[in-house]
Amino acid sequence: MIRNRPNKFSTNCTRYGSNWLWGLLVLSVLPMAACTLLTSETSGTGTIRTADSVTVQRGDFKRILRLTGRVNAVESYSVKAPRLAIQTSGTLTITKILPTGTQVEKGDILVEFDRQNQIKNVLDLQVKYDDFVQQIKKKRADQAAALAADKTELKTAELDLQSAKAEMRTNEIISRNKAAINLETLKEAEAKLKLLQDTFALKREAEAADLHILEIQRDRAWKTVSHERDNIEKMTIRSPMSGLVVLAPIRKGTLQLDPEEGYEVREGGSFMLVVNP
Repeated sequence: MIRNRPNKFSTNCTRYGSNWLWGLLVLSVLPMAACTLLTSETSGTGTIRTADSVTVQRGDFKRILRLTGRVNAVESYSVKAPRLAIQTSGTLTITKILPTGTQVEKGDILVEFDRQNQIKNVLDLQVKYDDFVQQIKKKRADQAAALAADKTELKTAELDLQSAKAEMRTNEIISRNKAAINLETLKEAEAKLKLLQDTFALKREAEAADLHILEIQRDRAWKTVSHERDNIEKMTIRSPMSGLVVLAPIRKGTLQLDPEEGYEVREGGSFMLVVNP
């Protein structure tokens, strides 16, 4: 138990009990009583009118807890600028965006970006793809014509070889010189047929390789067309959930401003939240 000490603000104060609460209350009341004495009016007779008594009332202390920090939604979705394939600038221009506080449902359009470059790229790449398709058709037609001509030449060589073999059967009844000529003709026919067969086989392999290269180029051109078409779809962002739109400030020069139509944002940069209120 704390022993009460005389109040050093006044010599007329009496000692109070051991209850510290009473001590604190009296200390808080004394300045008010002194102020009442000092501000009392003086009567006409020269006497000082003072307060008769001071009422002290028992009460409870109030404890206040102050907190600092941020309040965030438990459920939210961060909207980011899309990352595009075959994109060189790295920035996207906003053409339409919902303001902060807009209530949206799942599937509603949140923001749209300028897609003119992507549309132009699709048209250019589509022309390139169509050109490869036409080249492949022409290449196949040329190879088919070459194959028909080669087959004709090969068939002629086979007939020449058969004719040379037939002439060899008469070697027993013809002169020695004629028989020697027939033998040389047979060897030439066999060599020519073998050469044509090997040459045409290599020719077919080369033609297949040329055609395969064009097909690879065509497929790559189609992939780029598909990527650009996907980029066009990415230019529109829809809400994945129902909630409230909250814009996040982005840097514009030296300022931090809410994104608006005409502003540019970097690919992958966050600029909006959809929160569940």
